[in-house]
Amino acid sequence: MSRWIDFATIGRPHGVKGEVTLWPENPESDNVKALKEVIIAPPTAAGNSGGESCQVLAVKKVGTHYAASLAGVTSREAAALLTGKHLWADLDSLSPCGEDEFYLNDIMGFLLKDSTTGQTIGPISAIADYPQGPYLVVQKAAAGGEIEIPWQVAYLVEISFEKHEVVLALPEGFNELL
Repeated sequence: MSRWIDFATIGRPHGVKGEVTLWPENPESDNVKALKEVIIAPPTAAGNSGGESCQVLAVKKVGTHYAASLAGVTSREAAALLTGKHLWADLDSLSPCGEDEFYLNDIMGFLLKDSTTGQTIGPISAIADYPQGPYLVVQKAAAGGEIEIPWQVAYLVEISFEKHEVVLALPEGFNELL
């Protein structure tokens, strides 16, 4: 079974022959040029549902972003229709993470704890991707419902893949929302 990751956002057309700009979540990743089979889905789709499979024909670095040729996209007008959509990549097709690296999707289902109170907030059920950055969607254990917590490395205390938990030092006042 494939595991898919929200890999990049498709920007405006690049040129007149149907290339699109790609803004990867991690612009320093070597995986961008290795993309072959992807799913293109609207940003409102739950995961990659509602998306269409597509072959990546070529990718090249252009300044701070990338330009990609996609199968079936042969005009500027066709490329423009993809603007703002998300490009999902199969995790199995990407190179493995380095030491002390991971994909945010790897912590889905982990319990989130707050190091300042020792409180278990609940399981991470999704990763929401917003322009200002990713948020952890957490099912609140105590009060029910869910809460979105910004993913900031500065908050990170520990990730335990053995215990399936993430410990964050949440900012002052945040616990009032729990």
